Amino acid sequence: MKKRILFVLVMLLPAIQMLAQGIGFEAGVNLNTLRATMSGVNTESPLRVGFRGGVVIDEGLSDKISIMTGAFYSARGGNIKYTKTSGDNGALITQTTDGYVRLDYVEVPIHILYNIQTANANRWFFGGGPYVAMAWGGLIGFNRVTTRPNGQTTTQVLLPAWVGYQPGDDFTPLDAGVGVQAGYELLKGFYTRVHASYGFVDVDPTANTMKHAGMGITVGYMIR
Repeated sequence: MKKRILFVLVMLLPAIQMLAQGIGFEAGVNLNTLRATMSGVNTESPLRVGFRGGVVIDEGLSDKISIMTGAFYSARGGNIKYTKTSGDNGALITQTTDGYVRLDYVEVPIHILYNIQTANANRWFFGGGPYVAMAWGGLIGFNRVTTRPNGQTTTQVLLPAWVGYQPGDDFTPLDAGVGVQAGYELLKGFYTRVHASYGFVDVDPTANTMKHAGMGITVGYMIR
């Protein structure tokens, strides 16, 4: 699926270029985390690496201001670790879950950038704005250790993440939030950017809560 999306984006480059002052492509990594509660317990969510890549559109409004948008495949989610305790007829039961969630999104940012030209015609840029994203699938994997007075049992799970609006779906498709970025572009068109995002949408339709956050770095080439 990732290859199909990137292929379509590349095939659309000539048509989009006719409408934009600058168009390019970039790829890099996300470092993702989740602000989540599972079964009423706040989770630990160490950073998890995911791929990000797609088409970039840069439309200049003035010498200093431009609008950056595009369409990106973005692997979001994060690692999850939490411990839940409960009682069963007076016996203490402890469940420790250690795993991850990966959700595959098509993400569209709309960022206002401020550009600073250097003496050699390269430029620094920084700015931010909102983003919207739509998920179509993903993966859930975890190990769960259950400790009872008579011993331990371990459960291992690896399964697709069901995305949709039907009862029983694991996640809702829509995500939205804000992002910031900063980068440096050479006169020849090569550039790198660092970015960070903070999601506002609870993408878990159950009693749990799950919101995205993350940062990353990409490199790309801009055609003007």
